[in-house]
Parts: sequence; structure tokens; C-alpha cells
Amino acid sequence: MTSEAPARRDPLAPVRWIDVVLVALTAPVAILAGAPVLGIVAGAGGWILTRLIGAFLESRAKQAATPKAHVAVLFASMMGRAWLAGLTILAAGLAGAREDGLAAAVTVLVAFTVYLILAIVLRPERKTSPS
Repeated sequence: MTSEAPARRDPLAPVRWIDVVLVALTAPVAILAGAPVLGIVAGAGGWILTRLIGAFLESRAKQAATPKAHVAVLFASMMGRAWLAGLTILAAGLAGAREDGLAAAVTVLVAFTVYLILAIVLRPERKTSPS
């Protein structure tokens, strides 16, 4: 008989992914409005890929055996995602025109801003012991 608690689902999970939904919904609108296609597609695709990788690595970090391993996985995730986003922007700029790189950068910047605000507002509460 084990005393493991059942995994709790996060009731705010759909809200935590609003940045991805925003990117997916606004990319076609931006393209129809005349934004550079390569830049928008690269920025949106790169952002969505970084979020999926981040979610996978965060779940792996929760399964880490030690706190040190947990922090290491989260740190690697953070750094890897930043590099992937930067390289995506660079690739869009080099593969197309400067406007493509700018469009990719703006897409990633707006998505990151939404993600950061949500991460701050929806961060889990830490329980502190009474003094």
C-alpha cells in the first residue's frame, strides 16, 4: 500500500497557454495584413516549439530525484529556450529580408511578454510557516 497522492490537475492550465493561443490566432491576421510571411511563421513556430519543449522539461524537472537535478533541468530548459528563440529570429532574418527577422522578433517578444505576465500573475502560492 503506497501513500502517494494522486496527481492534481492545474485548473489554470488553459490560461497558462494563452500566449500560444494568441500567437496561433494572430499570425494569420498579421500575414493577411501584409506582415512578412517568413518572419511571422518563423516567430510563431519558434515560440510554440519553445513552449512545448519548456512544458516537457518542466514535467521532467518535477520527476527529478534531487532538488539539484530539478534546478539543473529547469536552468537547462530556460537557457535552451532562450537560445532557440534567438536562433529562430536570426534564421528568419538571414533566410529572408531584415523585415522577416524583425517580424519574428516582434512575434516572439509579444508572446514572451504575455507569457511572462501570466507566469508572474499565476505563479503558485508558496506556503510559509507561521512565525
